[in-house]
Amino acid sequence: MTELFYSIADEIFARFPGYARGVVLAYDVTNGESPSEVVSLLREAEA
Repeated sequence: MTELFYSIADEIFARFPGYARGVVLAYDVTNGESPSEVVSLLREAEA
């Protein structure tokens, strides 16, 4: 596995002092079709 590096601008922490971050690594995951209920909720949140 290659190393993962990322950075977050200091301005983010200044503007959002409680900002927390995390990284999730998932292996052998296959995306499938989402249930229509989930898609509807996502579209509602996007709006």
